[in-house]
Amino acid sequence: MKVDEYVLLHVGYALHKISEEEAARTLAMFDEAEIMEDFIGEEVVS
Repeated sequence: MKVDEYVLLHVGYALHKISEEEAARTLAMFDEAEIMEDFIGEEVVS
């Protein structure tokens, strides 16, 4: 892994590397579902 790479995690283990575009789509879906705050404890600003 390198800085600026994205991975899917499960219980602290990286499952596989994903593209920046896929990471952005996933984060947008989390934001839309209003669940990102549960993960990071603060409002997400896109």
